[in-house]
Amino acid sequence: MHVEVVDGPNAGQATNTGPDGAYAIDNLSVGAFTVSATKNGYQRKDITLTLSGATTQDIDIRHTCEAWPPEASEMLVKLSMPEGLCFVRVVTPANNTFYSTFARTVFLRKQESDSVVRHELGHAHQHRVILDAGLPDPLFNELVPRWVATPTGTDFIRLTGWRLDAASQDAPSFGWIEKCESGWSCGYLNPIEDSAQFTADYFGPGSQSQLRARAPLRFQWASTWLRR
Repeated sequence: MHVEVVDGPNAGQATNTGPDGAYAIDNLSVGAFTVSATKNGYQRKDITLTLSGATTQDIDIRHTCEAWPPEASEMLVKLSMPEGLCFVRVVTPANNTFYSTFARTVFLRKQESDSVVRHELGHAHQHRVILDAGLPDPLFNELVPRWVATPTGTDFIRLTGWRLDAASQDAPSFGWIEKCESGWSCGYLNPIEDSAQFTADYFGPGSQSQLRARAPLRFQWASTWLRR
């Protein structure tokens, strides 16, 4: 990342961050000025500072957000999402598209179909549900225990019969035991993956009557909590 003073008495002073994101600009004159942070593929971030002595300043810049694909439009209108939600197509060695709670961004591998975005938007909505419940902002591995503690998650567990193996209490993202409905796909890792996929199908192009017939308990949950 390139960090540069763009105005004031220190205009033109610049440096690049190290691998850990740290940077230093020495021998600055006191006064007010603007610091700009830039990096290819990220949004520029400007911060105005008034320097009267030594100071440390964190600068958080984000990926340049792209336009959401049409498959996402209904969910974005009808479901609450985290503020500043972003969509980015990336080249990544990851095995699938993913939602980052830290970046509040859906990352889509360039080789993936746009339709998989609906599943990740299901996770983004879970994130917002957690925040609306007044629970701490989750890290990636905390999404499951945070969400199942919300009224929405608790009701999903109650209706669908998911349960956490007592031996896995110290790793609450794993060790879940699924109770399947005969017409619904089984084999999800945990209830947030299950509910995110049902959310994606609920807002997908398929027939609502077929979805209701295949998984009536999940459909009951979706009709109550997804506010279609």
